[in-house]
Amino acid sequence: MPEPIAFDESQVDISSIDFSDLEAKYHVPEPEHSYEHFVICDGAPIAPEAKAPVLKKVLTKLFSQCGKVVDMFMPLENGQTKGFLIIELDSAAAADKAVKQLNGKKLDVKHRLAVNKLPDMEKYALNDNISEEFREPAIPEFRSHGYLKSWLLDPNGREQFMLHHHDTVGVYWYKKNIQPEEVIEPRAHWTSASMKFSPKGTYLFSFFPGGVQAWGGERI
Repeated sequence: MPEPIAFDESQVDISSIDFSDLEAKYHVPEPEHSYEHFVICDGAPIAPEAKAPVLKKVLTKLFSQCGKVVDMFMPLENGQTKGFLIIELDSAAAADKAVKQLNGKKLDVKHRLAVNKLPDMEKYALNDNISEEFREPAIPEFRSHGYLKSWLLDPNGREQFMLHHHDTVGVYWYKKNIQPEEVIEPRAHWTSASMKFSPKGTYLFSFFPGGVQAWGGERI
């Protein structure tokens, strides 16, 4: 059996050995820190520092409906809260849910929350996407829709009624003993929910997730 070779590590200059090929092969990249699970909440009450723990408890309970609250940063200035806070949730999905459910939510009579994801705030506010110079918005030219109570001029003295069937909505002329006829051609997907006339019949309202649209005039 051959004798073991004596090897003195102290005599080896490690600095002279090139490990670049091994480092490249087995390199584990540092994980990029993600802020997808952070949200910014604006519109919170400005309260004295003594009441900050109570306010924090209320908001923690509110945001816990969307996911686990990992941390909550509520800045203070001159002995009171500043009206905004940064919340860290346990996942990006929880942050998405918080924006969907709590953005625009009324906390009380005087306070309505504005909730946005932190990366979105950085995207629009910190990357020169918002100009510091005010630009007056262009006002669209006024376009007349005609007489808003034009149905009162109908020579037959007819009323109008609306019929909503599945995804199609139509507006029709009606009078007893006279065959109903279309005011306009029925429209599909005119509303996401119901449609309603205003109390005096001047407007017809369609409802969408983003708001309400008013229709009026001879041809609506």
